[in-house]
Order: sequence, then C-alpha cells, then structure tokens
Amino acid sequence: MVIEVGKQDVEDEIKTRFPKGVDRVIVGSPPQSMLDGLKIIRFGGTITFFGLHFGGKSVISLDVNDTIFRKITFRPTYAEPAINFTISNRLLREGLIDAKALVTHTFPWGEEKETPGAIIDGSEPIIKAVMLPNR
Repeated sequence: MVIEVGKQDVEDEIKTRFPKGVDRVIVGSPPQSMLDGLKIIRFGGTITFFGLHFGGKSVISLDVNDTIFRKITFRPTYAEPAINFTISNRLLREGLIDAKALVTHTFPWGEEKETPGAIIDGSEPIIKAVMLPNR
C-alpha cells in the first residue's frame, strides 16, 4: 500500500484497512511524515525511515514517553546494501518495478553539483536522478 502524503490522510487510509494499526511503517517521505507513522504503529512496532529533507525541515518534535511506553523502534537507513542489487535488477528486468516512473531527472557530466544541490534545496521535484556521463 502506497499513500501520498498531502493528498491522502495517512491515519484514515491505514485504519480503514487495518483498524488496530500496523506492525511496520516505512517512511520514504520527509521526516514530518514520521509523525503520521506514529499514529498508525502498534505497540512494539518498528518505523524504518530514509526520508530526508535538506530545506530546513529535517527536525521533528515527538513525545518520547509515548515511544518508550509503546516500545516503538526507530530504524534509520540510508544506503541500499549491495546484497540486494541482484533482487533489484531482477525486479527491473521482469518489469515488476517501473524504472521510468522512478527516474525523474537525468543530467550530464558537469552538472554533478547542480542536480544534487537542487535535491538538497528542494528547488526541483526530484525522485531519482541518474547521471548520463556521455550525454
């Protein structure tokens, strides 16, 4: 299940299908979305997050007592381990993942500073950028 934050109410969408909440939440959107995850996670659940924000909204406020009493685990992650490349390649090859939908930007050699800069400052809506060095 994928929910578009800002277009859908996370808590309503999840609790419609899972009235008691869920055991695992993956947050791939900006850190503020973790607060939605806390509304739907069950006792003892795990929230894995890799959503970054470089435009000044990387800090969130949360009730630490609530997370301790409900035994919520936060698991940050950043890089994809190489062990999963084989699986990722197979999913792409078999068309189970639409790579064209993920790659929103390409850029040539020489723009290797500008494109990441646009990701960091939020000036471009980049999901996945790919360098094409021979372009």
